[in-house]
Amino acid sequence: MINHIGIIPDGSRRWAKKNKISSVKGYFISMEKLTEVIDFSFSNNVKSVSAYLSSLKNIQNRSEANINEFLSSQVYLSSQLLPALLEKYKFKVNVVGNLYHIKNEDFVRAITGLVESTKTNTDLIINILIAYDPVEEIYNSFKTNPHSIKDGFWVKEDLDLIIRTGVIGRLSDFLPLQSSFAELFFYRKYFPDLTIKDMENVFAKFLYRKRRFGG
Repeated sequence: MINHIGIIPDGSRRWAKKNKISSVKGYFISMEKLTEVIDFSFSNNVKSVSAYLSSLKNIQNRSEANINEFLSSQVYLSSQLLPALLEKYKFKVNVVGNLYHIKNEDFVRAITGLVESTKTNTDLIINILIAYDPVEEIYNSFKTNPHSIKDGFWVKEDLDLIIRTGVIGRLSDFLPLQSSFAELFFYRKYFPDLTIKDMENVFAKFLYRKRRFGG
């Protein structure tokens, strides 16, 4: 059974370049695809979805223009796509990362509003990883509860399954302490090209894998 799935939606800019459209449109299309993936996951009894939308290094190292293009798609996700999905599923949205690093007020307003409006929902969870750094997660956890560090993690549920698209076969600091026994699937296609059939195939393969958890 898949309780917690991780998505690393890589390839939006390269897909946009390949299809001769603007980067910002590529980001918007990727957020529509992410919403489809979340919808599929919840409809197949997944309880938590963690989406790795940016690392802290992404925010620190990319140009301000590119970051604002990317964050405009996050406003779209937070103010339109996910609120529409709330009509079908009652999920809670968590921000995983430090919004201190984000200077785009439109995005901060949109995501904090969504977090506030969904905070009483408990059955389903969407974790939005933005400006995420696992070192910050560990440091924050240690300050919060030095005697039980895991209890202070931003994401408390271990991952069962991680899907990454694009041409890079690594996790890139995606929830390393929650990924110890996660099953990994890498699709060598850009995220906007991921299909529901791909998701069905991954779920089917997961169910056939024998998970040993160190045994």
